[in-house]
Amino acid sequence: MQGGDDFPGSQVPIRQRHRIIPWMVLGFIVAIVILYAASVWLNWTIQETMYSQKAGLDWFGINFYGGLTFVVAGLLALLFVNPFPRRSDLFESFNALIGLQYRQAPYGGYGGGMPQRRVRPMYIRPSKLLWGFWQFLKWMILFGIFSLYNGFPGFGNLTMVVDMALKGYGSWSLVPQVALLPLNPGSAQEIISLVPTMEIQYQILVYISLVAMVVIALRFFLKFIRDVVIRAGDKWLRDIFVALSAVAFSVFIGIPYWAMDVTIPYEWGAVATVLVSFVAIATFFHLSSSKETIPFAQRRRMAIIIAAGIIIVILLFNLGAVTYFRLNFNNNYIAYQWDPLVSKQIQVASWAAGIQNMTYSSINQIPYGNASITLPLIRNWDTNSSYTQSQNEIGVNWLQLTNPSIAYEYGQEYWVTPTTFSYPNANDWIEVHLIYTHSSKIIVMNTHTGDFVNVTQAFHIPTEPLMYYGEDILGEPGFANDVYIHASPNVQEIDGVSYSGPADYTLCGAQRSLWFLEQLQLGYAFFPANNCIEMLHDREVFGRVQNVLINGLTEDGSTYLVTDSPAGGDNLYFAIQVYIDYPLHSGFANVPGTPLQNYMRFFGVVLVNVATGQMQGYTVPGSDNFLQSFYKQYYPSWGPIPSWLQSQLRYPDQLLGNLNYYGQLDADFILHVDQPSVFRSQSDFFERPSDTEVLYIPFVTGNDVSFDAVQLVEFQGSTGKNLAGLYVISGGDQLGQMTLYQSNATGIDSTSLLGPTAALSAFDADYATQEAVTLTHASPGNILLYPVDGHLYYFIPAYVESTSGNSVIERNPFVDVIDAENASASVGLIYTNSSEINTYGLTQTTVFSNSTLRAQYVNGLFTSHNVTITNSIVTSVNIQDQVGHVTFQTDTEQVNTTSFVDNFITSYVQNSTITGNQIAFGSVFYWTPSPGTIDYGFVVSSFGVTKLYYISVTVGTT
Repeated sequence: MQGGDDFPGSQVPIRQRHRIIPWMVLGFIVAIVILYAASVWLNWTIQETMYSQKAGLDWFGINFYGGLTFVVAGLLALLFVNPFPRRSDLFESFNALIGLQYRQAPYGGYGGGMPQRRVRPMYIRPSKLLWGFWQFLKWMILFGIFSLYNGFPGFGNLTMVVDMALKGYGSWSLVPQVALLPLNPGSAQEIISLVPTMEIQYQILVYISLVAMVVIALRFFLKFIRDVVIRAGDKWLRDIFVALSAVAFSVFIGIPYWAMDVTIPYEWGAVATVLVSFVAIATFFHLSSSKETIPFAQRRRMAIIIAAGIIIVILLFNLGAVTYFRLNFNNNYIAYQWDPLVSKQIQVASWAAGIQNMTYSSINQIPYGNASITLPLIRNWDTNSSYTQSQNEIGVNWLQLTNPSIAYEYGQEYWVTPTTFSYPNANDWIEVHLIYTHSSKIIVMNTHTGDFVNVTQAFHIPTEPLMYYGEDILGEPGFANDVYIHASPNVQEIDGVSYSGPADYTLCGAQRSLWFLEQLQLGYAFFPANNCIEMLHDREVFGRVQNVLINGLTEDGSTYLVTDSPAGGDNLYFAIQVYIDYPLHSGFANVPGTPLQNYMRFFGVVLVNVATGQMQGYTVPGSDNFLQSFYKQYYPSWGPIPSWLQSQLRYPDQLLGNLNYYGQLDADFILHVDQPSVFRSQSDFFERPSDTEVLYIPFVTGNDVSFDAVQLVEFQGSTGKNLAGLYVISGGDQLGQMTLYQSNATGIDSTSLLGPTAALSAFDADYATQEAVTLTHASPGNILLYPVDGHLYYFIPAYVESTSGNSVIERNPFVDVIDAENASASVGLIYTNSSEINTYGLTQTTVFSNSTLRAQYVNGLFTSHNVTITNSIVTSVNIQDQVGHVTFQTDTEQVNTTSFVDNFITSYVQNSTITGNQIAFGSVFYWTPSPGTIDYGFVVSSFGVTKLYYISVTVGTT
C-alpha cells in the first residue's frame, strides 16, 4: 500500500502518524522480560547460596547437570533448523495453501447485481535475513522447551543419559551387541550386564534417531501439503512413504528393548522388511517424480516386480512364522515363552527391582518372639486414634497437627506428631511472614499405653526445639511460606522468641527491592527499617530436599523424627528417605502382569534440622557401578550412615509399595515363583490385603529388638483369604535385609493360616466382641501380626470416640487377640482396664509387672548407644568402683534415670581415657544383687590389675 486510511473518515496519512504506542508496547515487553530475567537470576542465586551454606551442595550443578542441560538443549534444537538458506517447508506449504484461493474461479456470482472482487494472493518469499530470523526464533523457542524438559517433551531426560555417557558409564563397544539382541537375546546375566549400555549409549542413539524421525516426518508432511496443492507429480507419494519410513525406522530401532519370546527374530525380520519396502518405494517415487505424471503402467519394470515379489515373500515368511508360533504357544509354553522370556524376566526384573537378594524361608522359621519383650511393645493405639487424642494436646489456636509418624527410640515405640501452622488470618502478610515463624509443639504418644510423654523424654534431649522447618498439610501452606527474621523492630515472633540460627539468605539493596516488589510489599522494597533482611527460605522439608534431587531420585511419602542424642547431641531432625525409581526400557525388566519396569533401590536419607534447616545426607551401602554410583557423584558431601543414626532408620514404605504405588514387594509378589507350571497357573502369586499395608513394628529376634517393616500377604484371589506369608524388611543395623516367611496351602502343621482379612472377619463374627461393640460403639483399628513364643497372633485394638465440647476423646476399651494358626480357636477379648492386658490372655506367658518394663527400658538405654549387654555376674576383680545409684520405681523418675544411665555410658563405658578403648569381653554385664535392684558394670584391665566400674538401678519388685 502506498498510503491511505486505516478506517473511513481518517484524514491523517499513515506516514505522518506518531508511532509512540508501538514503542511503548515494545518498551513494556522489554521491561517485563528484564524483570523476569532478574527474578530468575535472584531465585537461582538464593538457591545456590542457601544449599551451598546449609547442605554443602551445588544447587545449579545438580539442577542443570553442571550446565549440560543447556548444551544438550542447544544441540537438540539444531535438528529443527532448516540447513538450506532461504528454504522453509512451513513457508512453502503456507504459500501453497494461499495459492488455492488464486486458482479458484475469479467470480463467485452476483451479490446486489455486482461481481465479487478477488484479491491476488501475496506469496511469502523469505529473504536471507527473514529466513535467518525465523530459524533463530525457532531455535530459541525449542531451546527453552528442551532446557525445561532436559530433552524432547515426552521422550525422557536426555541430559542425564548424556552425562552418564560422558562420565564413563556403559560402553559404546557393546552397542552392536545390544542392536543384535533380537537375533541373539543372550542369557539373563548377559542382559543385566548390557542394561547400562542399553540405557545410556544405545538410548542416546535411539533418542536422537527418534527426534530426527519426528523432524523428517514433520517436514515431509509439510512437503506433502505443498506437493498435493501445487500438483507436483508423484512427489506427494514420495512424501507419504518417506514419512512412513521414518515411522518404521522408529519402530525398528526400538526392537532391542522389546520383551523377546521365540518369535522375536521373525518380528525383527517383518519390521525390517517393511522398513526396506517403504524406503525403496520412497526412493522410486523420488527418482521418478521429474515428470508431471507418470502412468503406473510405465513404472512397472521387471526389476521392480522381482524386488516387490522378494519383499512380499520375506514379509509373508516372517508373519507366517509369528502366526505359527502364536497359535502353538499354549502347547509349547516352556520352549516358546518360559525359556526365552519369562525365566529371564524373573532374574532381570528381580535385579532391576532390587529384590535379587531376598531371603526365602518357611513361616515355620519366623523368629520365636520372646513374650517378655514382645508383649510390652504391642501397639494398642493406631495412627488414627493417636491423631484424635493428640489434637487435645495442642493447647493453642495457631497450630494444627500433621500426620503422625511411627518411631522407635530408646527401646520404646511412639507416635510422633509434629505441628504446623493454622493461621488466624492467612491473608495477613505480616502474620504469615513475620509473626508465625515457627511451631513450638511436638506431640509424642506411647503406642502401647496411650500415654503422652514429653519430646525431651522420648528423644533424650534437654529442651524441646522450636521448629522453623517442618512438614505441611497437603493444600495448606505453612512452612512453605518464607519468613523474614529481625525484619522489623515493631513486630515480634510468636512466643516472644527471636530466631538465633543462621539465615538461609540475606536480601540487601537491589535484591531486597526486587524480591519484595514481586510480593507488592513496597515498604520493605524501598523503605525498610534495615537495608538487609534475613530470610528463611523453602522451609517445608519435602520441598527443601526435592530441590536438590535429580531425575530418578524420589522422596518417600512420609517422614519421621530422629535425634543425635545417642552421639551426645541435642538436635531433632526430619528424616527424608530418598530412593531410586528410574524407568528402564528393556522388556526383560518388566514384571509380568504389572506396569513395573523400573530400577529401584534405597539410596539414602537426608536429615533436616527442625530448628536451623541445616541439611545432611547419608547414602546407604551398596553400589552397582550404574545408577547408584552415578548419583553419588552429585552428592559428594553425603557420607556413610553414622552409628547413632543407623539404629533409628527404617526402610521406605513407598519403595516397598502400597495401595497407591507399585514397589519392590509388588514385584516379588510375582517374581518369587520360579517354576513354570506354578507361574503359569498363578496359584502362588500374592496380593496386598486392602486393610493392611506396610506397617512398622518392633520385631523381636532372640533378645534383640529391631524396628522392621512388615507386609502381610494373601494368596491372589483366595476365597478363604489365607495368609500366604509375611515380608520382614529390617531397619536399624540390618537396614534393607529382606525376608519372606512363606506359607503354603497347608500352612503350619497342615493348618491354613488366617490372613488379615480373615482375622478382621473373625473380629466381626465373634459374639463377645460384638456385644462389646454394641455396648461401647467401638470400631476396629490396625491389624498387626506378632510372633509370641513361637505362635502367630493377630492383635486388633478397638476404639471409641466421644465428643465433649470442642474436644474429641478416643478410648481403647479392649483388644481382640486372634490365633492366626487356628481358625476354630476362640477370639480373646481383652479389656484394657483389667490385669489380663499384661498377658493379653496368653496364659503360657509370664505376667508382666511394672518393674519388668522398667528393667527393659534401662536395658534399652544401653543398646540404643550400641553397647552390648550380657546377663552375667562379675567375680574375681581386684578393684570395684560403684559409680552411683539411682531409683526408678515410678514413671516420674524416668527422666532422672535416663540422664543417670546415659552419663554412665558416655562418661565411663565409652570414655577411652578410662577404658583404653577396650573393655573386658567387649560387653557391659548386668546382674541382680538383690530383688528389685540391677547392677550394670564393665571390667578393664591395666598392668595385671582388673577393675570393675558399675552402677545400681533399683526398679522395684512390683
